[in-house]
Amino acid sequence: MGLPRLLSRWYWRVDSYLGGDAPPGAGQRFSAAHPVWLGLIVSAASAGLFGVVSLVRIAATGSPAPSPSLVIVWLAGSAAVGLLFTAVGHLERRRQQHYGHYPPGDGGAP
Repeated sequence: MGLPRLLSRWYWRVDSYLGGDAPPGAGQRFSAAHPVWLGLIVSAASAGLFGVVSLVRIAATGSPAPSPSLVIVWLAGSAAVGLLFTAVGHLERRRQQHYGHYPPGDGGAP
């Protein structure tokens, strides 16, 4: 047995012990079913937060407008957070598939 397979088995065993095999909640179901939407929503929220922080910084320093580098960091940071949460959504989908919780229900089959 190779090391990656052994680590994978240990991971799933620990995840199950910590309650990972319990039925997912509404937020977990949404993140597994819509990982891109999750990334977009969190990216927009983080862009708003970064924007407010940037505007407070601009007001505190008395500069007339945000610098281009600040806007680039603001947008790049928001995009990075969005990509991170999209990856989290895909990993949540994989976890739910492992335990048989995804796709939810039988897909409307008679």
